[in-house]
Amino acid sequence: MRTRITLLCLATAIMGILADIGIHLPNFPLSWIIENLLVAFDFYSTVRAIKDIPITSLINLMLLIGALIYQAYKGRETRLLGFSFAVILGYRLSLFLGNLPKLFHQFNLSTSIFMLGNVLWVWIAIRMLNYFNQQKTLKTEQSEKYEENYYVAASAGQRLFNFLIDTLVALLLLFALFSYLLKIEWVRQAALSLSDLLGERMGFLFIVALFRFVYYLGFELAFQTSAGKLLTGTSVIKNDSTKLDFKTTFLRTLCRYIPFEPFSFVFSRTGWHDRWSDTSVVKEEKAVGKPALYFLLIPLLLILMAVFQFFTYQISSYRTAKAYTERIEKEQNDLIEELNNLETNDFIKTTSNSDFYSTVYLKPEKIEATQITFTAIKVSPEGAEQKEKIEAFYLKNKDTLPRITLSRKELIEAVKGDKDQLKGIRLPEMGFYKINGVSYHFQPDLNPIIQHPYKSKFVVVNIRNFGIPATILKIENDGGDSNIKWEIDRPQLDNYLSGTLGSILGKSEEPISDFKIRIYVTDSLHVARVYRLSSADEGHRLKRLKP
Repeated sequence: MRTRITLLCLATAIMGILADIGIHLPNFPLSWIIENLLVAFDFYSTVRAIKDIPITSLINLMLLIGALIYQAYKGRETRLLGFSFAVILGYRLSLFLGNLPKLFHQFNLSTSIFMLGNVLWVWIAIRMLNYFNQQKTLKTEQSEKYEENYYVAASAGQRLFNFLIDTLVALLLLFALFSYLLKIEWVRQAALSLSDLLGERMGFLFIVALFRFVYYLGFELAFQTSAGKLLTGTSVIKNDSTKLDFKTTFLRTLCRYIPFEPFSFVFSRTGWHDRWSDTSVVKEEKAVGKPALYFLLIPLLLILMAVFQFFTYQISSYRTAKAYTERIEKEQNDLIEELNNLETNDFIKTTSNSDFYSTVYLKPEKIEATQITFTAIKVSPEGAEQKEKIEAFYLKNKDTLPRITLSRKELIEAVKGDKDQLKGIRLPEMGFYKINGVSYHFQPDLNPIIQHPYKSKFVVVNIRNFGIPATILKIENDGGDSNIKWEIDRPQLDNYLSGTLGSILGKSEEPISDFKIRIYVTDSLHVARVYRLSSADEGHRLKRLKP
C-alpha cells in the first residue's frame, strides 16, 4: 500500500509540475483525458485573477516532497501528504459543485470526463485521508499525579498556525468554487442582492464566514482534523477520548463565530469553541524525531519554489520569444509571397518611419520580370483604412499621381532586411517608408469566420467579403482531412456592408482535426479566382492562388 501511495503521489506531482511549466503529454488519442485525470491540482486554470501567485507550484512541490518523506519514513510521516490531499479534496469538490449546473445544461464528452475526474479525485483524497487517520497515533504522556496516560494538548503556536493555514485554504477553495458559480445568472443575482442588502464588504465577509463554517464542519466531522491540523500533526477529539459526532462538531464550529472568540486563547491554551463543545485539539505522534527539523521544510519549499518559478519564467520567456520570432517570420514569408504574386489591383500599403500617420499606397501599373512601376497614392490619416475612398481617389486622380519604379529585389529586401535595422523603401520626394502589407482592391477580399467545435464531425465557415461581389463555384480538399465533404450553403459573397455572408459546410464521418481547401469563385467582373483556406486561418484573409 505504501509503495502504491508513493507512486501515485509522485506521478501526480510530476504531472502537475510539468503542466505548470507548460509541458504536456504528446498528442495521441485520449491524451487529454489522461492528463485531466492525472493532474490533481491546477489552480492557475481555475482562478486566473491570482495566477501570479505560485499556489499550484507550492502544492505540487509539497506533494512531491511529501511522497519522498512518506516513503523514507516507511509510511509513518504523513503530514505533508495529508495536507496536500486535504487541499485536493476541497479543490476537486469545489470544481465538481461549481460545474454541476453546467453538466445539466451542456452535457458533452469533455464536460463528462472533467466531472468524472473530479469525482475520482474526491474519492482518492477521501480514501487517502481515511487511511492516514487509521495509521496515526495520538501522543500521550504519563500523569505524575494520577499515574495514568493523557493526551498532549496542541501548543499555542500550533493552534495559531492551524488558524492561519485553514483560513488561507478556505479562501482558496472559496475562490475556486465561486469562479464557476458566478457564471450562473441566478447566483450572480443572489450575490448582487446580498451585496445591496449588507454592503459589498459585509456581503463578502458573510459569504466567507458561511464557507468557513462548511469547511470546518465538513473536515472535522469526516476526519477529526482540517488542512492546517494535518500540516501540524494535530487532531480534534471529544474530552471523553471519542470521535466527534455531528452535534458536537456543529456546536464547536458555531462557537467559532462568537464575538471576540479568538481572544479566548490569550489567557488559555483552549478557546471557547473547545471548552463549550467539550473538545480538545491534541498532538499526534510524529515519525520525525525533532519537529523543528521537519519545519526546515518550509524554507526548503520556498527555495525550491523560487527556483521552480525562475525555471518556469525562463521557459515561458523562451517560448514567448520563439513564438514571436516564428510569427514575425511567418508574416514576412506571407508578405513576400504576396509581393511575388502581385497583380495590378493589389495595393502595397506603406507608412512613414518618421511619421506613423503618413500613409502611401503603391498601386502596380506595369509588372515586369525584374521591376514594377507603381502609382503612389498618399492618403490622409482619416482615409488610410477606407478602401472605397482610396479606390475613388485613385480613379479620379490616377493621371496626375506620381509614378515610381522599384525592382523586385528592393521590395523583397525591404521586407526581409536586418531585424536590427529599420526595414522599408525610399520613395522619391517622400522619404523612407515601411511596407505593412498588401490590400486587395477592385476584387474580392475574403475573410473567414470558422466554427469548428473540438473533435466535432462538422465545420462551418462563414465568409465576409470586403471587396467587390463574387460567387462561390466549387470547393476542393487540398490536404488535411481529405474525407470531408463540402457543401456550398450560401454561394453569394456580397460586400460586408450588405450584412450578408457567404457560407460553406464541411461534414465527415470521423472527428475533424484540421482541413485545407481551395475555394473557386468568380467575381462581378467575371474574373475567376482561387483562394486557399485552412483550419488555422481564423481571423486572417484568405490567400489568393493563381488560377
